[in-house]
Amino acid sequence: MLFLKIDPASEADLKGLVDRLHGVSRKPALGDAPRYVQTAPSGLEGWSPAAIAVGKHVVETSAHALAVDPVATLEDLTASLDIATDDLRIALLDLKNGGYLREMNVPGHYAPQPALFVDFDEAFMPFSPSEDARTLANRMVTGEERAADTKRLAETLGWEPRRMNSAICYLERVGAIKSRHALASAPWRAVQLVRTDETLRFARNHD
Repeated sequence: MLFLKIDPASEADLKGLVDRLHGVSRKPALGDAPRYVQTAPSGLEGWSPAAIAVGKHVVETSAHALAVDPVATLEDLTASLDIATDDLRIALLDLKNGGYLREMNVPGHYAPQPALFVDFDEAFMPFSPSEDARTLANRMVTGEERAADTKRLAETLGWEPRRMNSAICYLERVGAIKSRHALASAPWRAVQLVRTDETLRFARNHD
């Protein structure tokens, strides 16, 4: 039922037949698979490839992991990611419904929720929010002050705001700290971090 049509008098056709019989291909080797079809990183299983690509883009373009840092739109994502528009729409909806993005007052504008930095930083950033959260909690419970200055803590640990804020997101998510905020707190998510009994328990459980 399947056959290769050749002209026996054609040297090119005969060579093509020999190539087929021996598994020789003139096609170029395949390149790396596009990022939207690659295997999901550990911890992000269950998310669509488009949602993973959107989350990765957001955390990698965030300067300090703040509430509106960055603001993503469908147009921006379409220009930055090689993904069909309908797939991007569903990805944004999935991330919003999962508590990873919030839609702002201007429709079609999305800002990251703390959970996005916790889970997607773990997969795509050069630091680990979970490990940093343990380090930060241990530093807080061994310190003398109940309310520690965020900037001073970060300087002691040698962390930039982006890394520090990700660890804060983790500890807030698990209820291990209380944060004090101010209007002029940028680039920090909080001006002070308050040690609680939950902080002590978290530090002991993850020592």
